[in-house]
Amino acid sequence: MSVISFSLVPSMESSTEAEPTLVIRLAVGMDIAWDMLPYPSARHTVVTREGFLDARSKLGEHAQRGGGLLLTDLRIRGQSVPDLFAMPSRAPSRLGVDGFLGLDFFSQFDVVEWHPKTHLMRLTIE
Repeated sequence: MSVISFSLVPSMESSTEAEPTLVIRLAVGMDIAWDMLPYPSARHTVVTREGFLDARSKLGEHAQRGGGLLLTDLRIRGQSVPDLFAMPSRAPSRLGVDGFLGLDFFSQFDVVEWHPKTHLMRLTIE
């Protein structure tokens, strides 16, 4: 059994607001860190167009799959998470985040726990 445990954090863009947007800080390799909104009702994971282009230039052409990117070496608070496919979208920038983690991300886990009062999330692979 593998458990990934972390707390949602205020997004960098909204950290000075009275009620900042809470996100999952996702590291992609050593050069990329994105503020990702947990959005399990969206079918697919998306990132801003700017983030997509930046990641493509840093990860290289081998990461591109069709219109998206295969993201590997992913970490949340230093804990490894499974590879993920992401598509570019304008929607995340409208909410001031780098992207949305969709159902394709959360369905990789057998159990997803979220404790709203403490902002704790726990992702379990049994």
